[in-house]
Amino acid sequence: MPKKSKYTEEQIIHALREVDAGAKVQDIVRRLGVNEQTSYRWKSKYGGMDVPDTGTSSGRACSTATTKSVADRGALASWIRRAERRAGLP
Repeated sequence: MPKKSKYTEEQIIHALREVDAGAKVQDIVRRLGVNEQTSYRWKSKYGGMDVPDTGTSSGRACSTATTKSVADRGALASWIRRAERRAGLP
């Protein structure tokens, strides 16, 4: 099982935006206490996201992590039906 990040997705996206705004990568990673390689991994994973994109979304969309955690198609279909019922979708 992978180690849980000590930073939330919102914190990661905020740090990536600081770099996009012109801050040096070395300064950001030093402040956060992470390796420079981690910042590049974050950029590849969260680079095009906005903070609202990271939260739980209503409707039919589900996160990649949630989709991957579901073991098989039957469980996935069941999970989607439950999510749709909770969201009030037909």
